[in-house]
Amino acid sequence: MKSWKEVRDYITENYEISDYDEDDDNITAMVFIKNGRTQTAVVTRKEKMIIFGSVIGNINKNDIKDALCDLVEYRYGRIFCTEDGECLVSHCEELENLSEENIDVILKTVALCADVMEEKYICDDVY
Repeated sequence: MKSWKEVRDYITENYEISDYDEDDDNITAMVFIKNGRTQTAVVTRKEKMIIFGSVIGNINKNDIKDALCDLVEYRYGRIFCTEDGECLVSHCEELENLSEENIDVILKTVALCADVMEEKYICDDVY
């Protein structure tokens, strides 16, 4: 894709959107996982990079190492944790490398990783 507008238009036309401001560089979308489960995903533009993220929740600090090992097994994305312990799975991609197909793959993979980890470490469907 050549522009943020193309990415934004594709996501807003193909996903259920829970938060979006046309002047903002963030879109919050609902991604359907399996068995009726959903996961919230946020797509953000930072210059020529598009960041896909999905919040896991507050993982107990004793479980962070195991969560990181899980993500290595998935071979996808990174885990970021805020100072208050809230963690998310994220993946960055250059705008020029995005197509409709890989937007879907990235969104679903990030959301699925976060959902599996949320179920394992939070024991609830929080996001």
